[in-house]
Amino acid sequence: MKAYSQFLFVILSSFLIFSCAKSSGKNAPQQSEPVAKVQPPAMPQMTEQEMMEKFKEASTPGTEHAALKPLVGKWKTEAKWWKEPGKTPEVTKGSANHQWMLGKRFIKEEYKGKMMGQDFEGVGMLGYDNVKGRYVSTWTDSMSTGILTSEGSYDTGAKSLDMTAKFSCPMTGAEMTGRMLTRVIDENTHVFEMYNPGPDGKEFKSLEITYKRIG
Repeated sequence: MKAYSQFLFVILSSFLIFSCAKSSGKNAPQQSEPVAKVQPPAMPQMTEQEMMEKFKEASTPGTEHAALKPLVGKWKTEAKWWKEPGKTPEVTKGSANHQWMLGKRFIKEEYKGKMMGQDFEGVGMLGYDNVKGRYVSTWTDSMSTGILTSEGSYDTGAKSLDMTAKFSCPMTGAEMTGRMLTRVIDENTHVFEMYNPGPDGKEFKSLEITYKRIG
């Protein structure tokens, strides 16, 4: 089990899924029963002006986007990676560059560091979907061919972004989920954390990255 967890740690370095290890002894998931097609809702009757107003509401960045401003900048990072609950984490240094793009609708995240002695790079996109009413993000990196997607909400009082991520387990092909939390400490510091189910089913922290502003 330990060796298996370490293998996943390398393959899915962007999201250390101990939950995937729990299914290591199981067969690949069976084909699910066909799902009945759901008819999309009928298009509401609108005037051309009303449609234009809806489009403007959907496409215009607002206060939810502005709430992400503390994450923008250039950063030095310290990452702590836990292969298993209760073990000593691997600690690595790195750098990150987070910049607005597309009219401050999204933040492009670029990360460089080390993972298990290997060079590691990742690119993410973070924004707020006005239509869904949810924060949304994607993540890709140099140790995976998949795209991790996540959605969540922002707590203005706690200054924290709590998101649920979805990704595929390379052993079974099954879709897995985990939690990502970003806590804004101040304008010059924020902390990113990943949480996954441990062997007992309880959530444990698998990754913590502290960002310190350098520009």
